[in-house]
Amino acid sequence: MKLISVICLVSLCLSCTNEYNKDTIANIVQEWQGREFKFPRKEVFSTSTEDTRPLNFVNKYKIITYTDSIGCVPCRMQLKQWSRLANTLDSLTTSRVLVIKYVCPQNITDLKYDLTRDGYRHPVCIDLSDSLNKLNHFPKDDRFRCFLLDENNRVILIGNPVQNPKIKDLYIRTICERLGIEYVQNIDDNPRISVGTIQKGEPKTVCFEIRNDDNAAMQIDTIYTSCECTTAKIDRMQIPRNETAILSVTYTPDGTGDFVRDAYVKVNGKEQPKIFAIDGTVK
Repeated sequence: MKLISVICLVSLCLSCTNEYNKDTIANIVQEWQGREFKFPRKEVFSTSTEDTRPLNFVNKYKIITYTDSIGCVPCRMQLKQWSRLANTLDSLTTSRVLVIKYVCPQNITDLKYDLTRDGYRHPVCIDLSDSLNKLNHFPKDDRFRCFLLDENNRVILIGNPVQNPKIKDLYIRTICERLGIEYVQNIDDNPRISVGTIQKGEPKTVCFEIRNDDNAAMQIDTIYTSCECTTAKIDRMQIPRNETAILSVTYTPDGTGDFVRDAYVKVNGKEQPKIFAIDGTVK
């Protein structure tokens, strides 16, 4: 099982990056596979609703992500995407898996604003001294700063599940297998466009068609995006029956690597937005 997981994850990582060669990725994965993860002794956790709270790590599977202060931190944290994954895992496993973010921010106020704005209710450790990174010495690439840990804090998988649907499926499938839960893959019907490779600093715009197949007119209530680097606009706020509107989503990258960015559209007073995603790689 361990060898199969290594091979699968290496293959998945190779499918979404041109930055590393096969041997480099294999070395990263094998270096971390089965490694004991070290945690600081004193940790403070925050959510959008609580400043601090205790967290019981014992006998829990954990997904740990680490974000430093370089570049667009809200873009790299991807709070909306992580919230969706954490909610899925809570539903599948009856909250037997913790999704924990460690962040070393330059500005605590900005970080707490982002948590509140996105309603992120899962634990976030504000690690001002960067102690988690100092203990574990993470790779420099964000794609390899996410880890699935077992109950004994040993690494099962490494890779970012919110940036790659296949890695996400591997994480969920592995968790369900280990917990003895039947897993039927959920087909995500949210529209998603891959833009391939783009250049840092150059805006990329994609267009989605929103069609109203209901009997009544569709009212667009709100449009917002997953980060400040992404903007969205629509050509009409009310869509008559059997007509369409065009949603334009523009992403201006300020860093390099793989990315996923979302635009959210709320309609007809519904709380749950429709999600329109773009993904690709920035050189």
